[in-house]
This record gives sequence, structure tokens and C-alpha cells, in this order.
Amino acid sequence: MNKTVMLVLLLLCLSSCRSHKTSGRTPDVPDSWFPEVDGVSNKGEYIDFGKNDRLYFRYNTISDSGIELERVHAGSIVWRVHANPLWVEHSKYHQNVHVRIEASVIHITSRASGGSFYERRHLETGELIDRTEER
Repeated sequence: MNKTVMLVLLLLCLSSCRSHKTSGRTPDVPDSWFPEVDGVSNKGEYIDFGKNDRLYFRYNTISDSGIELERVHAGSIVWRVHANPLWVEHSKYHQNVHVRIEASVIHITSRASGGSFYERRHLETGELIDRTEER
């Protein structure tokens, strides 16, 4: 193998290794839609379950922002998923969010100016079970 090919392979390897470095989170966890929570328009709440488990949920109360769910075990992010917004335009928007856990299912309800949605997700993986919308 010539030196140029080896150099290209080395650079590709180094680039790949750098891309997997994260700030204490699993590499396949998507970026947060709500990196900052102010408690006024960007709300953050959580439910403790199990010994070292917590389910965070974040949303914006005055925009059609959807909802972010994040499961943490012993301080490490297990998964992060997003319940998509309704994609409605509304000049005076308000969103109320309710989340509860029953058995191993997360129940998410968003009631807002532009409509409502309800989702069920697997607690273990965050995978969507079903979603219904009303506009």
C-alpha cells in the first residue's frame, strides 16, 4: 500500500474516532431540542422510577414545540426521543403537557391552542407505540 493511501486511511480513522467523542452521553442520542430550561416558557419536569431511574420531559409552553423525553439511569442518558409537534401556526399559543408512567408504558398528552396529541411509548427504549391527534 502506498504512503498516500495509508495517510488517507489514517486521517479517516482519526476523524471517525473524534466524531464518537461526546460530552458524557451515548453517541446515538440526538441533540436536545431544549438545551436550556427557564421554568417559564421552556419547562423541564421529571418522574423518578426504579432505584436510579429518571424520566425527564421538556417542552415550550407558548409554542408548538413538541415534547422531548429523556431517560436517565444512574446519571447517564439511556435514550432521548422527541414527540413531534402538531405543526400549527397560532399567534397566541399555549401548551399543557402531562406525562405519566403505567407499567412499562409512558403516556404523553399535549393539549394546546392548535390541537392535542396523545402518545404511548415504551419505557425501556422510548420507541413509539402509537399516536393520536386532534385539531
